[in-house]
Amino acid sequence: MMPSQTTQAEREAAHEVTRVFNRIFAAEPSLAALFPRTPAARYWTGANGHQYQYTTERVNGKFWAQEFKPVGVGSRTGKAKRFKEVRRLGFTKRASAKARAVTWYKAGAQ
Repeated sequence: MMPSQTTQAEREAAHEVTRVFNRIFAAEPSLAALFPRTPAARYWTGANGHQYQYTTERVNGKFWAQEFKPVGVGSRTGKAKRFKEVRRLGFTKRASAKARAVTWYKAGAQ
């Protein structure tokens, strides 16, 4: 079975639906709270296959540094699709979260 190709008209319709929902959520913050979004983050993949990341915006009042290890199919070949969180630390400053993620990344490279 061949994957379906989306047309320009379908993409434009999908963008319009997104714009409508964004306007609704902007007008009603309590409704937007029901649909949380994933926070922006930066990440690196280490030589050991682990992913190290830090959030670039606050989540529950903190910036987070996290380490994930690959699990399941592809975890040993570098083609993992699933990751399990190994550790997570919260910081008041973004630079501190970034520094910790970089430290973990460098330690994992050895």
